[in-house]
Amino acid sequence: WKIQCGAVYKPRNCENVSLETMYNIEDFERCAPALLDPLSRDYIWSASGNQQTLWENKEAYKSIWIKKKVLRGIYDYTVETTVLGQKINFPVGIAPTAGQVMYHPEGDYGPVRGKFTPIHIYTYEGYLYF
Repeated sequence: WKIQCGAVYKPRNCENVSLETMYNIEDFERCAPALLDPLSRDYIWSASGNQQTLWENKEAYKSIWIKKKVLRGIYDYTVETTVLGQKINFPVGIAPTAGQVMYHPEGDYGPVRGKFTPIHIYTYEGYLYF
């Protein structure tokens, strides 16, 4: 990013940005930081210093392709599985993000209070902000 730490960030075409107007990861990367205070934004942009994992994840993601034909004609399919002997209807895991309270007042409690049910998997970072 070519912006000084703590500087005001106002990207083009993000004046009326909201979750309803961001459609893909590029929209989020470009516009979402404008919604954060500079300290929180700079923390995210630092990506733990050298950004190695960030860039490796992006490169790995480029190698994944979904063929549209594969997703046609499937009506009675389930993603149900078993984790540690427990039936999970929709195996989606939410991984911890350090310092979630910087992005939302509820911090680590927000994802749990959302549309989260016992059939989902949630991990937490071990250090909660109160």
